[in-house]
Amino acid sequence: MLKATRLPEVLKQGNTSGVKGAILIQPDGSPLSSAGQENDSEAHQIVVTAIISNIWGLYNKENSELDYMIVDCEQGRVCATRVSKLVLCIYGDEKAQFGMLKAKAQLIREYLEGPLNEVYH
Repeated sequence: MLKATRLPEVLKQGNTSGVKGAILIQPDGSPLSSAGQENDSEAHQIVVTAIISNIWGLYNKENSELDYMIVDCEQGRVCATRVSKLVLCIYGDEKAQFGMLKAKAQLIREYLEGPLNEVYH
């Protein structure tokens, strides 16, 4: 069983190699947990959450089998994936490699899938 207080620790493990942060987003679009670098503002995390939640929701309506979503933005790159009924979002600067973002998202997803399925079944 994963304790809620440990979620930020788990998410923070991916914050290397150009990755600036990770956010777990609930189905309603609100953040459940997040872990960003010290210089990453809460306002920035809120903006990332809002954008990814809306894009994920739009694409997921069309394709309920959506596994990963990778977005190249002007000020950074984002990889999102489903974990149980939540969306895991890993974001980095514009130099972050897409493969690295996806690999980190996949590892965190695999770690959290079991415990979160117990809660969100």
